[in-house]
Amino acid sequence: MSKRISLFLIIMLFVLVLLAAKDVAPGTAQEQDIPEAPIPTRPIDLGQDQLEDSVGGLLEGTATSDGYFSITYAPDFSFKKLAFQLELRIQGHAMNDPFRVQFDYSDWTLPPRGEDQSGNDYIISAIQQYSSFIRYVQWGDRYEQIYIRYGKLAGITLGDGALLNGYFDLGVRAHTTRPGLNFTLDGNLIRIPYAGFEFVTNDLFDPTLMAWRIYSRPFALRDPSSYLSDVEFGISFAENPSVSFSKGEDTKPHTRKLIALDMGIPLLTRDFFKLAFFADLLVQTPGSFSPQPALATRYGIFGHSKSFFLFNTSVTVPAFGAYYTDYFDSGFEYLTLEDRTKSILSPGSMRVDAMAGLNFTRLGAYLRTRIRSDYTEGTFSNHKVQANVRIDKRLFNIVSLDLSYEKLYPSCTDEGFFEGLYTLCNVEIAASAILKIKPYSFTIGLSMVFDELAQSTLQVDTVVRISIL
Repeated sequence: MSKRISLFLIIMLFVLVLLAAKDVAPGTAQEQDIPEAPIPTRPIDLGQDQLEDSVGGLLEGTATSDGYFSITYAPDFSFKKLAFQLELRIQGHAMNDPFRVQFDYSDWTLPPRGEDQSGNDYIISAIQQYSSFIRYVQWGDRYEQIYIRYGKLAGITLGDGALLNGYFDLGVRAHTTRPGLNFTLDGNLIRIPYAGFEFVTNDLFDPTLMAWRIYSRPFALRDPSSYLSDVEFGISFAENPSVSFSKGEDTKPHTRKLIALDMGIPLLTRDFFKLAFFADLLVQTPGSFSPQPALATRYGIFGHSKSFFLFNTSVTVPAFGAYYTDYFDSGFEYLTLEDRTKSILSPGSMRVDAMAGLNFTRLGAYLRTRIRSDYTEGTFSNHKVQANVRIDKRLFNIVSLDLSYEKLYPSCTDEGFFEGLYTLCNVEIAASAILKIKPYSFTIGLSMVFDELAQSTLQVDTVVRISIL
């Protein structure tokens, strides 16, 4: 207890030093309530408003010259198959003339119940508030009998990648958690042999993506030792519930529902590596701006080495209708109707796609790269190269990292594919990172957009803080 008191006194002393160094205009009245912290206007959102984000230390205290301070405890636990990380925070404001300290417990107290709010809605809002203390919870690993991951999604591939292929949740700012869920269950655990289920949502309380897949290996019921026992059939579904169940969806560009029927034929089956040929039938229901459904077929190869490495290569051939490619790709929430229109793959064309990903789940590191191109009348065009890196658990001096790279090959340019990989023409790079080198913490935001002449528009934002603890 004495250590905690000493720790608190040190923090208060540091706050007072900052306050003493700040000039206060004479005659300025002191507010009786805690004043709102100023919200800086920046081109890049680093999540620094009112010290809301921890820099990932086990125990850390920060303070500003305005007198605002924050004490954050972010324990990280791992026991056998269970791993989780919390983020517990106390904020407050210290003022002098006269000296007083006020703590902000709004994150810890129940919100007031609205007059028209039902009991169930109030319970959900309370659960939503207290669940914000959880950065992630994980049980098991991908492709095990049971796998549960609660937190912001990273590197999600549903089945062979028909509907979700290396998906990263970019719908919230960097360094901010989100109550997403990825759940996988082997049917043998509930006495349904040779079957399974997977569920994905990016937000349990306010989802913009919800997807699931059910699969079965029916030939294994007759002869589990035969080659055909590993032939797998599945059905997948994905939608944006916030659009599908809302009024006025004629103004939304993401109203389609996606359905996929898939079949996988094993090419190589080992304990440490699996490789299969797959064939998919893809259906997109009518949407606000597409009154007709769309149908396409997809063929390719999918493989994975447990959860560590996975890849797939595929060819998608539209049959009829306006088929939208990469409908639920990373960052789909930011796509406009014009962006959606550009992604239409017309009948007579093909989409060639390759994806590879590395998942270091215990280290909290996820990497993905993806290459796409359209093939029409003997010519490849509209190449696109993407790469994503996310670190959401402290790794060496990196507390948090979100990095994305995108390279486009517009049809109006004659740049070759391999030649273009060595240039910065039509490249967009975005990064946000927190680095900790005691006693300093560096929060860095970077955005670089290069045009067809490789001339860049650069935005950089940096915050340097001194960690007291």
